[in-house]
Amino acid sequence: MSLNKKKTLISLVTSAILCVLLSFPIPAFSATTSGTLTESETWSGTVEITGDVTVPQHLTLTIEPGTQVIFSPLADDTAGGENTALSELIVLGSLVAEGTSTNKIKFTSGASFRQKGDWGGIAATWTAGLKQFRINHCIVEYAIQGISWQANDGSHNTSITHTTITQTGGNGIYLYGENGAAVTADISGNQITHNDGHGVYTYIRGTSTSLAGTIGQSTLAHNGGYGAHVHIRDYAQANMDVTGNTIHNNTDNGIHAYAQDTYTVISELNLAGNTVYANARGIYCRSYRSTLNLDVTDNQAYQNTNGIYITNDHSYTLNTLVAGNTVHDNTQQGIYCRAYKGTVHTEIRGNTVYSNTGHGVQVTRSYSSIHPVITLNTIYDNTGKGIQCTANNPADILFNNIHSNQDNGIYINDSGPGSQVSYNNINTNSGSYELENNNATSIDAGFNYWGNALTQEMAAGSNPKNISRIFDIYDDSTKGTVYYSPWMTSEVTLPDTSVSKITAPLDGNAQKSRQVDIKGIAVSPNGVDYVEVSPDGGVTWYRAQGTHTWSYTHEMPGNGTYPILSRVIDKASNIESPGTGVQVTIDSTLPTTTGSLEADETWTGDVTLTGDVTVPEGITLTLSPGTKIQFLAFSDDQGAGENTSRSELIVNGTLDAQGTQASPIVFTSSSATPDKGDWYGIRVSNATDNNTLTLDYCTIEYSTLGLDIRATADTGIQVTHTTITQTQGNGIYLYGENGAAVTADISGNQ
Repeated sequence: MSLNKKKTLISLVTSAILCVLLSFPIPAFSATTSGTLTESETWSGTVEITGDVTVPQHLTLTIEPGTQVIFSPLADDTAGGENTALSELIVLGSLVAEGTSTNKIKFTSGASFRQKGDWGGIAATWTAGLKQFRINHCIVEYAIQGISWQANDGSHNTSITHTTITQTGGNGIYLYGENGAAVTADISGNQITHNDGHGVYTYIRGTSTSLAGTIGQSTLAHNGGYGAHVHIRDYAQANMDVTGNTIHNNTDNGIHAYAQDTYTVISELNLAGNTVYANARGIYCRSYRSTLNLDVTDNQAYQNTNGIYITNDHSYTLNTLVAGNTVHDNTQQGIYCRAYKGTVHTEIRGNTVYSNTGHGVQVTRSYSSIHPVITLNTIYDNTGKGIQCTANNPADILFNNIHSNQDNGIYINDSGPGSQVSYNNINTNSGSYELENNNATSIDAGFNYWGNALTQEMAAGSNPKNISRIFDIYDDSTKGTVYYSPWMTSEVTLPDTSVSKITAPLDGNAQKSRQVDIKGIAVSPNGVDYVEVSPDGGVTWYRAQGTHTWSYTHEMPGNGTYPILSRVIDKASNIESPGTGVQVTIDSTLPTTTGSLEADETWTGDVTLTGDVTVPEGITLTLSPGTKIQFLAFSDDQGAGENTSRSELIVNGTLDAQGTQASPIVFTSSSATPDKGDWYGIRVSNATDNNTLTLDYCTIEYSTLGLDIRATADTGIQVTHTTITQTQGNGIYLYGENGAAVTADISGNQ
């Protein structure tokens, strides 16, 4: 055979063999569809799973965009895993399933009629070691659970993003850490809906276990539990953001955050920019025997039961900021903050709260301590009160619009002395009172706008007096005074920048003492860091004590008029440009009308006291015949003494008040219609020898008690030709102890 014929024959045979070979399919890479991977695999196309597939440690399963992973319904030919009747993808190593926005990876049921619980779900359990868990642009549906990820120790990162998890019989995503695991999670951009359990449930517990990361930019809706659940327990620590989500129509709370038994371990939670509606409670945060810093900011919460509900139920400290939220049309309170046990520091700032079937803002306590700061809010059209506040510390309620609520504007109960309600618009509320003081202590409520009718009532005649829509000591003698003066004659504009105001001394005030007690308020949309005071018109600045309510005491160099300014430094380090401030005049010839005498004084003529006046040991107060001392009715700008709502004359030194029959000395009320109990009385307490009390031809009237004398050292007392009348208590009460030798002449009195 010639060479050419041989070549032709070989060519024909080769072609025939190729034709035969090509008539059979070339086997593709065989994915593990049941059992344990023996090497790292990459899946693509359609993969049909018949039993549990396990990715062991040190191996990686990679799934390419567009892959369909189909699980045999209600079947598991390995009879293993969490559910022996359902197939699962079990990840002990690494899983990288990253689709694209147009070519997603799908994990689904192979049933012709698919339903929840057809297959087991994706379950990852990790211990220490370098692993990857990234699920991006995927669909997980019709499983008993969506994605379950658990870390038992080690440091791990997990990412579940841009993924739809729906129609499962359990949680959409469950993330768990224990035994000191340090977990960082990115759960963002997902659609997690129509699951029977929680949408996203993160749970960490145990000493040194930590969780950091984000649940963000996701839709969490129509789930059978919480929309997003963050649970921190047993000394674990979290630093989590739940931000930018749309959370609605979940059977239980929209966002549920719970710190439990972490004690002094501090967790940080930031719940911001979420839209939360049609759930049980909208945003619910609970601390129990834990220390938690909580920010709830810039959310919208509506059509829930409570809009925002925050509670500290047992011991330790909850610090919370509720700011910039819009809360409306909820069936109970708009914003509710409770201290059942432990301590709560809460700032409720810059929220808009309206049309809730309950109080707009409620702050309350049971067996614990709470200090509420409520500033820059607009609260209106709520069925209950605008603000209901029950707190054992002073309440700072500053620069709020509170109007058109169906009950009282503000109700304050059980708060400690020093509550400040200033620069608010409080009007057109439908309850009996714009402000109800149910405390035994006074409230400083100056600089508010009360509406036209109440403003006219305040301006008519003398002050202070009983104002019809303010409930205080005038309505119930066991309650404290509401100091409504000075008041604003037009609406207060809520500031959008930092603002400080000096509330005492009033502009143009003159006083004897060179020591000036400067008090004021401050607000800021960014939060108040601290306040500075200048007693010399801005030349020098001193840091004040306090933030939203603050004080600073300065001793002026001598007689003269001094400009006093204040400024806020906010938490973004911005410095307020000071306003006009106030001017105060020091005049050493004046009597001391509030506070403590610094040297011997002699009073003549008419003297009006605005607060408690104390005569210290070693100091003598002399009253000339014909002197008339008027105590401002139901007023005590010191907020001290035996009664914080009534002024008193406290004598620890010597009082020499010798009038005459023709020119008696009178201690009385300033009221145009005086009554018993308008002021508190004269209290004498001699603790050192040789302090004396002399009252001759005096009148004491319209006080709670007349003359109360308690001696613990040798003293001489003369009360003669004196009238004591129209008091609620004893005319004269004299008590001695500790071996005091008291010489008393009490005669010729009425």
